[in-house]
Formats: sequence, C-alpha cells, structure tokens
Amino acid sequence: MTWKGWGLLNTVTVQASKDGTPSRIISRVGHLKHQDRVPTFDIEEGATLEIAAAMDPGRGTTTAQPTDGAFVKKGKGTLRFLQPVGTTGTIDIQDGVVELGPKARFDPRAKLVLAPAAKLLLNDGALVANNVDLTSALCASADVWVDASRLTAADGATVTSVPNLGTAGGSFVQMNGMDGNNLVAAPTFVKDGIAGRGVLNFNGAQALTTAAYTNRSARVQVFFVVKWTSWDNNGGKGGMGKWGGPVSLMAVAPKKYSNATSDDNQAYGSLSFQHGSTVFDGLSCYYMDDGVSFSGKGLKVGEPFLTMSYRDSSNNSVGAKIVLDNGTSYVSDHVGQKTILDCDIDRMCLGGRLRKGAPQVSASDPTSNRMLIGQIGEVLAFSRTLTAAEQATVIAYLQNKWLTARTTQTDAGEKQLAQTVRVEVSEGATAIYTGMSAATEGLETYVDKTGAGTLRYGGVTAGPTVIGVDAGGLALKDGTVPSFVDVWVDAADASSYLTDADGRVTNLVNKGSAGGVFTRNARNTTTVPRGPRVTADGMNGRATLTFEGGEALALNAYTNRTSPRQISVFMVFRRNSWKLTDLSNGAGAGKWAGSFSLARETLANSEEGQKGVCFETDDKGTNFLIDFGSSQTGEATHPGTGVPALFAFHCVSNGYFLAFETANSNIAKVPRWQSTAQNNEAFDIDLVQLGGRLATKGKPQWYGDGDVKNRMWDGDVAEFIVTTTPLTEAQEDDMFKYLRKKWFGTGDGTATPPTWLSGLPATPTLSGDTTLAFAAGTRLEHAAACQTVGELVAEGAMDWTRVWSGANDAELKMFDVAGTVSLGGAVNLALDLLPKNPTELLTAPTLEVVPFMVQAPKGQPSVRLRSSGESDDAYLLIPTAGTVIIVR
Repeated sequence: MTWKGWGLLNTVTVQASKDGTPSRIISRVGHLKHQDRVPTFDIEEGATLEIAAAMDPGRGTTTAQPTDGAFVKKGKGTLRFLQPVGTTGTIDIQDGVVELGPKARFDPRAKLVLAPAAKLLLNDGALVANNVDLTSALCASADVWVDASRLTAADGATVTSVPNLGTAGGSFVQMNGMDGNNLVAAPTFVKDGIAGRGVLNFNGAQALTTAAYTNRSARVQVFFVVKWTSWDNNGGKGGMGKWGGPVSLMAVAPKKYSNATSDDNQAYGSLSFQHGSTVFDGLSCYYMDDGVSFSGKGLKVGEPFLTMSYRDSSNNSVGAKIVLDNGTSYVSDHVGQKTILDCDIDRMCLGGRLRKGAPQVSASDPTSNRMLIGQIGEVLAFSRTLTAAEQATVIAYLQNKWLTARTTQTDAGEKQLAQTVRVEVSEGATAIYTGMSAATEGLETYVDKTGAGTLRYGGVTAGPTVIGVDAGGLALKDGTVPSFVDVWVDAADASSYLTDADGRVTNLVNKGSAGGVFTRNARNTTTVPRGPRVTADGMNGRATLTFEGGEALALNAYTNRTSPRQISVFMVFRRNSWKLTDLSNGAGAGKWAGSFSLARETLANSEEGQKGVCFETDDKGTNFLIDFGSSQTGEATHPGTGVPALFAFHCVSNGYFLAFETANSNIAKVPRWQSTAQNNEAFDIDLVQLGGRLATKGKPQWYGDGDVKNRMWDGDVAEFIVTTTPLTEAQEDDMFKYLRKKWFGTGDGTATPPTWLSGLPATPTLSGDTTLAFAAGTRLEHAAACQTVGELVAEGAMDWTRVWSGANDAELKMFDVAGTVSLGGAVNLALDLLPKNPTELLTAPTLEVVPFMVQAPKGQPSVRLRSSGESDDAYLLIPTAGTVIIVR
C-alpha cells in the first residue's frame, strides 16, 4: 500500500502484507508534516512501513510557527525512514524496529525514548546524535510503569494522557467519575516536584485511569513514590484528603464484594491505598480479603515516601513496606492468616480511589471524593511477586532516584536495572552513534551492537557503561560527523583554499561530506579558465570569491543519481555585471552565463536541454533561471546587479521551489513546492562547476577573453551549499538565520555555522566506568586518541586496526585500562606505520593476553606478542628485524 498524503494526525496502524511488501508513505509536498498532533505508528509484527519523505513537525493549526513535533512507535514491526526525520520534540520508540536508511538521521535536537524491547537499525551513513532516554530492563518488565520524570510537558501544563511504559501498554487518560457522565479533570505537571524531578500534581478532584492492564492471576505487586501536599480531616467527612488514596486497582464489575457500592476497599481481588487516620500519619493498604496498615510511623504532609505492596493467593500472603524520605523503613505482612482470592483487576487509577472502576470524584458531593491532594513521581505494577533481590533492587532504585536518603545498589541489582541501547548496523554499512543517555543515577547503560556493519561510536559515556559488540565492528575515531550537506564552499574560511602568485584560487576545499577539492577545470585543454580572485572585503566585511567572466573551479567528488530526483541548492552571491556585447550572436559578457553548473563528464553537448542536470543561467539582465533537465526551468526575477542576495532552490520528485532574499527581504517560510511542471527523471550529476557553465564532456564554456561563445559569470560567490538529502525545516531555518547574519548582518541568528553544517562532535570520550566487550570474530577500528576504559574483554579471536599519524610514537597507544584486559583469542593487529621506538600499546594492572599478530605495512616485517618471562604484566612485541614494542 502506498499513501500519498500531506500530513499525519492520530494513529497509523500497519498490518503485514501477504507477500512481505512494505507499506509506504510518500508526501506530495516533499516533506511529511504531522502538524501539532502526536501521531502513533502501530506497526504489527511482520509488517514494515516506509516513510519516503522528510518528516517534519509541521506548523500548528493556530500558529504560523513550527511546532516541535513528537511521535510514538508501537508494535513489533519495522518503521523505516528513508529521509531525515525533522521532529525536534520527543520520539518515543516503545517496541519493534526503527530503521534509518542510508544517510537518514534524527534531528539532533530531538529526544529519543528507547524501550529495552526496541531496536535501532542503521544503514550506511545513518546518524543518531540525540540524547537518549533509556528504560531499565527490570522496570520495563512491569505490566504498568509510569515515570512522571520522563514527561516533556511544560511546568504547570495539564497532562491529559500519560503513556504506560510497561508491557500492558496503553495510556492513562481521563475517564468519567462515579457520577457516570462527568469527565474527571486531568492533573498538572510540576517540573521540580520531588527530588528536582517532574511529577504529576493532583488537587483532590483529578485522576488518570487505564483499562489496558488486566490481572486475574494469583499475584500483584505495586511500587510507587508519592507526596501528600495537603490533607484535612474535614470533620471525618472526607473530600479534602481524608480517606483519599494515590493509586487504586480493581474491576469495573467485581466478581465478589462485601458492599453493593463496590468501593475498591470492599471488592475482593482489588488493591487500594488510603489515608484515613484522624491525623496525617497513617497509610492503609486494602485488599478486602486482607490488608495491612501503618500508623504513627512519621508520615508527613510535604515529605515524599515510597511504598511496596503485594498480594499472593498461592500462599495466602499480603504485605507492604514503606520507606520515608529520611531512609527509615517499616514492613508489615500477613502470611496464611486468611484465604486470599485471586486478583480481579481491569482498571488502574492514578490520583485517587476507584468505585465500580471509576474515579471517586463526585460533581454533586465533593465530600464524597476519595482522591489524592499531592504528587506522584513513579508507579510500577507487576503481575507477579518479585524475588527478594528484585524487590530490594526496585526499592533501592526508587529511593536513590526520589528520596533524600540514598542506599547502595548491589552489583546484581545494577545488572537487573541496566538500560539498554540496541543498535544493529547492516552489512557493509558504517553508521554513527554519538548520542548518549542522560543516565539515570545509579543505573548501568548497555550499548548492544549487532549486525555485520560498523558502528562508529562518538558518545560521551556517563556512569557505568558497557559497549558490547556481538557482531561486526566498532570504530573509535576523533573529529566530527561529516557535514549534513554534500557540497559546502565558504569564501570567508581562508583555511579552505590556496592561491597562486597572482592571488588566484587554485585549490578550494569542499567542506561538505562529499569531500574533494575544487580545482581549475582543465578539461578544455585549448583554453583553461583562471581561478577566481579573493576579495578581502567582498560582502559584509568578509571575503568572497570573485569571478570576472573567465574563471571557473570544478569538483569531481559529488555525485547525485537519486531517483526520484532531489536536490537543494543555497547560495549567497552578487552578480557584478551583465551586458550583451554581441547583438548578432545574442551572447557575450553575461548573456546565458551561469554562476554554477551541476552536470556530468559525459555530456554530449552543453547542459542545456539534457536530462539530469541542474544549472543556473541568466538569459536576460532581469532573469535568474534554474534549468534542471528536459528544458524544465525555474525562473525568478533577479534581485539586481550589484545586490547581495541569497537564493534557495529545491527540486524534489516532480516539484520545485525557487526564491530569493536580500538584506531587505526574508524567505519567511520555504514551501516544499512551487510548481509540478517537470518530468520525474533522476539526476545524473558527477561534476560541479563554479563560475560558469559546462559543455561537451564536462568542459567549461570558456573559449578565451571576448569570445561570444563564452558562458562564464561575473560576480562574487560568498557561500555555496548543495545537498542531496533534504534538510529538515528546523535546519533550513538555522541555515537562513546563519547566512543572513553572516553576509547581510541582519536577523536574530549567529554568523557561526550550525553544528550539523560544520560537523557534529564525534570524538569518543570513554571513562574508567566503561567496559568494552567483544564477541569472537568481531573487529575494532581505532583511529582516536588513547582511550581510558575500565575493562577490555574479548571472548575470542578478533581483528584490530590502529590508525595513527606516526609523528609521535606515544600516539600509537590505544588504551589505558583501569581494570582487567582479558583477550580470549589471537588478535590480528593491523598498523599503517610501525613506531620508531619501543612503545606502549596498552596498559593495565592485569593483563590476560593471548598472542598478537601484528600486520605491518607492506614491505615491513610482521611482529608477534609473547611473554617476556619476567612478569605477568609485561609483554614484548618482537619483530623479525628492528623495532621492539613494549606492552605494559
């Protein structure tokens, strides 16, 4: 199924096709907008949904400003993005696979919420450079898990829906109260509620309820963190905290109850909590068939506490534990005293107690309310009784997160709570992961890398972290992620070009991801255009490249053969002259000249009228014309000779857009299309020329000064940017603000290029809390500075590659290991260069090392690692001739 649409609203459900063909969404306007809603993609197991358009947050229905956007991925199927994802809000991946196609990426401003059951599948050039909000495996195994600190609502905002992070799924939403026809109000969000974390705030008449959780088994166990902010006895009547409770679980139609009113504390198989003492110091945990209570234990209004409670009909036991903010804890339990029935639960409420499965909020009699006046931080419900160790782990986790008094988590508990990032890289691909979780205090993070491809890791590890490579390779490389654009020329960057003795540019570095260098286009051996001059104060006090009708530079590194076609071009420029010098030929200095041409070296004639090209030409002094194949053209009125200007051109599928702005005008919003009058042929580009147009076989259309056949340009290029992968709307906004401020001195942007343009930081920063663990047959590509790690472990033989400059032997060193190095098989180490002097490869207090075979550069001898026989922690790399490398 293919859906061609403009936008997304609510839930998109995708079922598996009979033949395995993916479903696909194609946007008619190039970008897919999801407006101000939060769409949910529910992809069933075995199904795949491809989104073949750049997905953007869109613009709100009541405002012209872009929204952050957000979306949820559910189901065990695959959601595949073939273009960048422009959502800058929250991307909640609850299950299944989210795949990023080649060069696809999330906007780095977006926050990922990644559940343990979910996985990221990355193809070549795909990038994840986001803060990742992880969930622990133990917590995520709960049927119900609500963590208010993970919500992204504004302080004071009304929260009408909260996702259940647990296995039962669903959300807590508003439901009618016990009167039956009054929707109970929703709580608000308090950003700094308990321990500086976000909480749900309830005022005694608010609640959120879910029907997603059903439990009719023998067991249930609930944990929650709560703080009463107000409580009043109200003469014993209730409705002001008296008899109120924070959490309630019961059935809509209880199978057995002691009272026809069916309060939660009167229905067998339910579980509820309430404060009902004459002073605020008690908490009762009711199960109808049995219960436990605490009183006189120091509970206070305004002080948070956590509660664990369980019921187990298999051995007729109930019990509860409370932990106060100061760390004091109390336990109460009953075993075998009464007959305990199985659970009877199909409703769960946050913020109050239930009656017949509805929140006990009465519009006609507020004193009948049995609701919380206070705040809830986190709630977990399990349909089983946790082991004593698991129970202690969850309590320690909640205590360390929400209460003032902390406790020590066990090693086993850390492993149970470990937060997992599951990343698979497809065979033959190299993908980049620079995102790192803002690790929950006390929890370990596990990066589980699978797939035959290579994952370049450029994150900063925070807290205990294990990077486990189960298949394929791990790459550590200093530097930045390549620019998000393919071609980037910046005349203001003097370090990017070289000039000859005449001050003309001979080599101009492409700062975009395609790499390469612009050089003089010598394909026309009879007459080779000169290089442009550098004008130091060309525009807004910055240098420009000045072309004077006989200059050109060409680049071979960029190719574009995408189908369906797509390209975006941005340029800041100024045309300095245009005149018609030869009326008989209709050409000369400016006529039909062009500032740039993107075509190929196999051109049969000039680019004009040929498929797959994209070039600019000025057929009139008042025209600015983009020709992009098959004689289809985009035309705009030229801003005027001598006027600095910025233009943007997009060509996506069967539509294009072209617009100008100057220092006196802005492109406030860039639409995805302006016209659909063109053929949908693929681009066929492998040559980029600045300063003039191209002719047969990629030759410049330059035949010598004064020749009427010339199609060369007279003007200044300040900045020139080309990208095949479209930018998101937020990035386009960044781009315009940057270029305006830099070259026009206008707007509220900055003259510093955004990091996605210049290259996001991707130098790995590991620590003594980091463990690198490799399966047998995997590989390590180390092109970074020496890394500090806690442990280095390999299960069997593997390949290592060390890339280093060779200028300083000390830079060969790969690791400082604080703990143990344990290599369970031979290591094949490939070096580009051998050091000149004895050099440490790695250091550690304990080395459990098997032989290395070092593959030296061609023509140099190989070396092996063997014990010196003197010390357990000293080894020698002894070549057949020459150098000795000492490893300690």
